[in-house]
Amino acid sequence: MSIDLHCSEKISLFFSCQDLPKVDFFSATDSFVSISTLDPVSKQVVILGNSSVIYDSQTPKWPDQLIVNYNFELIQEIVCKIYGYQGKGSTNDFKNHKYIGMAKFKLSELVHKRNQSTTIKLTEGYNQGEIHIRGETVNDTRDIFYCQFSAKNLTKKNGIIFGSSDPFLVITRCYEDGHYGVVWKNDPVMKNVNPAWPASRLPLQLICNGDIERPLKIEIFDFEKDGKHNSLGVSSTTVKELLDSNGAGIEIIDEQMKIKKGSSYKNSGTLFATHCYIERHPTFGQYVCGGLELHMMIAIDYTSSNGNVTDPSSLHYVSSNKANAYQNIISSIGQVITEYDHDNKFPVYGFGAKVKLPPPENGYSPTQHCFPIYGDGVEVDGVNGILDAYKDALKNVSLAGPTLFAPCIRKAQEYAKNLNCSQHNQKYQILLIITDGEINDMDATITAIIDASRDPLSIIIIGVGTADFSSMHLLDSDGKLLSNGRSQAARDIVQFVPYNKFASAGAITLAQEVLAEIPVQVIRYMEKKEIIPNIIHE
Repeated sequence: MSIDLHCSEKISLFFSCQDLPKVDFFSATDSFVSISTLDPVSKQVVILGNSSVIYDSQTPKWPDQLIVNYNFELIQEIVCKIYGYQGKGSTNDFKNHKYIGMAKFKLSELVHKRNQSTTIKLTEGYNQGEIHIRGETVNDTRDIFYCQFSAKNLTKKNGIIFGSSDPFLVITRCYEDGHYGVVWKNDPVMKNVNPAWPASRLPLQLICNGDIERPLKIEIFDFEKDGKHNSLGVSSTTVKELLDSNGAGIEIIDEQMKIKKGSSYKNSGTLFATHCYIERHPTFGQYVCGGLELHMMIAIDYTSSNGNVTDPSSLHYVSSNKANAYQNIISSIGQVITEYDHDNKFPVYGFGAKVKLPPPENGYSPTQHCFPIYGDGVEVDGVNGILDAYKDALKNVSLAGPTLFAPCIRKAQEYAKNLNCSQHNQKYQILLIITDGEINDMDATITAIIDASRDPLSIIIIGVGTADFSSMHLLDSDGKLLSNGRSQAARDIVQFVPYNKFASAGAITLAQEVLAEIPVQVIRYMEKKEIIPNIIHE
């Protein structure tokens, strides 16, 4: 069974307030909180949920939890609005209640805080009080329960003396409303009342939603070709009980047989779960909460195929009225990465240009294929710093060529190695390459990527303009590992996105497409190095 690496995680949010104003004349405030966000596609406000009402308190602590999806690649702003409940009507009818105030926060900022909590002063309304928000990652979204099931002395359904049974297992789990639903079954072992099924790897999210004490029922059926399988009995248990059983048997009870035989009935066999353990597969959110820091290096294409920078048709044409594609990409991708970089500083490089020489020399250097815009080792502050560096370079370079990627990849690999990523120093490098043309050093680029796949590095390539980018898709080896002769990448580290395909959808959609694979790539690197999330103690 493959492991689900989808990285849209669920975060539980809890809310409390301090120093709320008194909005009711004869009593303390009756309040509730409404949570909303802005849908990135429709641009419409979406109500995520309302809390229950806490009566007569200026310091309410709501028992409710709001579970939201956390996506690394999106800027998710959550809006909290506090209302004074006016004694009647639904909490959804906001006009019938008194608006106390509001607060906003970014989910990425909350997740990245060491204690996953924040306190924000309320604005608008009465402009008084503050709200405290605490987040909690929903547990074990990727963990796997490993065990081997077997049974002894099952009922013979296919004839009393000479027959046998073809048993298989069905696991049902208890849902929040007390009902049970089927979540897993295996294949039958034919003609065997003492079956030993192959070892199973069961996602905890599937069988118990990460709660190892959630009630389960394991029912054994006798397989029939017509689909009318006969129940041989049921065992009630939990994942925790199976883990703690040390292979001890669990009675299989057939309720109908128990009623029929009365006091003489003991059981309908015994179920065993041996070699039980939980494979830990941490989530990206758990690494972030444990202090994982992302770093980004930007490499910008200054080759002549972009067009003369003074020509409005050039991809590098800078106007005060409208951002060009390079500027849009830097803004949309940078604003996500900056949420995870502690010092918010970024090295910016160019490639494919001749660089203006400083006095007393005149003219330009030979073509440079990986040059720091502000000098080697100099980093810029935030997204605005990257944008300034991009524009400053246009004033100090002569566009040239060819388009070579390998030098910038090697430089990013150098940054990645220098991070010294370890269990206690969890850091990861991202290289963002923005380019307009085909690669002219494909073999060297493939070799560089294969070498870098063993280091904490991911490479994002965004193609600008209308060039033929078919060669880029070779580097984005989804479904198979990149290879060159006998050498093969340790893991997939490249994501290619053609800008024109997503430009009309807006910056949020572009960022989502570009960054969606980063959490998976981070997780795969950490697992290969046997690095688990750190636990930060307050």
